[in-house]
Amino acid sequence: MHIEIFGLDKYVVATLSRELQKPIVQLTKMDENSLFFSVHETLLFHAGVDQNAWHTFIKISMPETLAHVQEGLRAMFIKALKDNTIHIHFEFILQKPNSVSTFIQKDYPLFVNETNEVAIEQEVEEEETDKNIEIYHGNIFAGKETELEKLNREVTSSKTKKKKIA
Repeated sequence: MHIEIFGLDKYVVATLSRELQKPIVQLTKMDENSLFFSVHETLLFHAGVDQNAWHTFIKISMPETLAHVQEGLRAMFIKALKDNTIHIHFEFILQKPNSVSTFIQKDYPLFVNETNEVAIEQEVEEEETDKNIEIYHGNIFAGKETELEKLNREVTSSKTKKKKIA
């Protein structure tokens, strides 16, 4: 089963996936490894106005043998999303037997979790850390005094000319 959600933030969908994984598996009696949620970072519009979080579209692709659980799934999502959206639209896509297949590589775990996720360590040079940054307290315009005075005269002269014209 694949559940696509449009119009909600990805963090809301991640939480929803965690909360509804077991109840959906219990309702459908399906293998929990066959249930996936996905969220699309898209915007929903109606007449040119952003409708995200006002409208949520849920597209559920599932075996046609599970058609009888549609109302149960609708009720589950409506209850779970009552604080995240106003209107919820559902589309059920019933799949024929043998219309979905999976290839699993046996050399890898089936899912990423806290125990097997890749930890990327970044080595930071000592020069790059905030502790080693020295703030310059000197005059950054040292040796440029003549140029600064010339610029000040030009700006002042330009302002005076504009006032005379007006």
